[in-house]
This record gives sequence, structure tokens and C-alpha cells, in this order.
Amino acid sequence: MKRKTLTLTLSILSCLALIGIGFAAWVITPTTEDTKTGKIQVDTVTDLSLNVAYQWKDEKSSFVFGEGEKSVPSDAWLTLSDNALEGVFKLTLIVTVTNTIGEATNASVAAKIEGDETVKNFVNDGYISNPVAAAPVRDTDELGEKTGVYLVEISIGWGTKFENGPLAYYNSLPQTSENATNANEVLNNLAALNNASFTLTITTKPDTSSKM
Repeated sequence: MKRKTLTLTLSILSCLALIGIGFAAWVITPTTEDTKTGKIQVDTVTDLSLNVAYQWKDEKSSFVFGEGEKSVPSDAWLTLSDNALEGVFKLTLIVTVTNTIGEATNASVAAKIEGDETVKNFVNDGYISNPVAAAPVRDTDELGEKTGVYLVEISIGWGTKFENGPLAYYNSLPQTSENATNANEVLNNLAALNNASFTLTITTKPDTSSKM
């Protein structure tokens, strides 16, 4: 009788132990969910594209090696005909710069000029000077306000052999057969300049260093 009671008691204790272990195995893990909103930022684009237009001042785009505007000395042995061309040794290119909406704008404008092979040969021989492009100058309006117009002046001239031109040069020499032959030869050779040309390169880019 005592033995059975003991066995029952032990069985009850085992069950209680199992039940205790079962409660210890439960793990509660809470899950928290929330939402947040944010903004997207993107750099804006600044369009610095330029519109550039070109025009020759007074519609003159050619140099002219002529002396028709000069007076001929009364004792000259080299003279000019009535239809002799007047010299044009300076030209101006007008460069107009606007932005994408047509407003006058700042720009960095550079210019360079180069003659073709014929020009280079005459320069090397000392008959004409090398063509030169001056630094572009920004124009102003009647009130002195700067505009989007840049003036590019280019120039050329007689070379070191002629100094002030062939008319003055040859008439400063005595009238001899040798000098007359030389003048005839040189002046006829100068006719090759009628087919010569120059290349004027204009580089324009946005100027972000200052505002109008």
C-alpha cells in the first residue's frame, strides 16, 4: 500500500516538472512596423548654350592692297590710274552673342587669323605684313551699358620692303631702267594676292566669371 502511494506521488511530480519546462519554452518576440517619408532632391540644370551671329562691319570682308586714295607727286615716275583701288587694311567683324532666350549675355570671345600659302609667301618676302587679329572688344550702347556685341578688328599692311607702300617707295628711288623693271616685276607679282585668302577663327564660350 505504501509502495503504490509513493509511485503515484512520483508520477505527479514528474508531470509538474514537465509542465514547468513547457512554460519556460514560450518566447514572446513583438514586431513593430512604421513608415517614414522623405523628399528627393536633384541638382537643377543651367543651360549656358550660346547663340552667336556674325556680320562684317559696313559689309567689308576683304583687304585691298591699293593706293588710290593717295596723291601722286608731280615729279613721280610711278603714278596711279584714275580707277586705282583704295587701300583697305582694317576690317571689323561684329560678333553678337545671346543666350537661349535671346538675351545679350557675357561671353569669352577670342580671335586668331592666318593667311593662306600665298599670303605667307608674300610675308616671307617682305612685301606685306602678317595679318593680325586684335583682342575682341565688347561694345556698349548709347548709355554706355555693355551689350552682347563684340568687335573683332583684323589688320594687314605693306611689308618692310615697301614701308609706306610701293608708290612712295619707288618714287623715292631714281628713275632708272633697273628700278622701272623691278617695279614692273614686283607689282605684277602682287596680282597673285587677288586669289589669296585668310582664315579668321572666332572662339566663343560662356563667361561665368561675371554677370551683366
